[in-house]
Amino acid sequence: MKTLIITTNVARRLQHGEELEQRVIMTADGHVYFTAISIEEGQEVLKRKEEITVAKQDANALIDETVKQFAGEQWSMMPRLGTFNVVYIKEDGQVENFYGSMTGVHSDLTKRFLNVLNIKDLYLFG
Repeated sequence: MKTLIITTNVARRLQHGEELEQRVIMTADGHVYFTAISIEEGQEVLKRKEEITVAKQDANALIDETVKQFAGEQWSMMPRLGTFNVVYIKEDGQVENFYGSMTGVHSDLTKRFLNVLNIKDLYLFG
């Protein structure tokens, strides 16, 4: 089954309890798993966890749009910006990886995820 795993890390200095990492796992059948990790007293702590279901057509549209957006592109990492990593697992099990910096170039894609997933403070691609 097609699966998309998006992991985003912020690069700025965090205040106590702010989220360091967010991860979204979305499958083609509409299952979505979200986690957010923060740093508290020097330790990584699971701050938020949500499990939701979205319409299959919405899940597939977001997966396909994300892959189309990043496939074949060369993305460079920019110092002091947060980073994202996208793992796309195809139906046949083959894996593609995409990565980049949270420059805001892909903010429209982030907004589409926000509209479908309705997860508060989701920052994905910046």
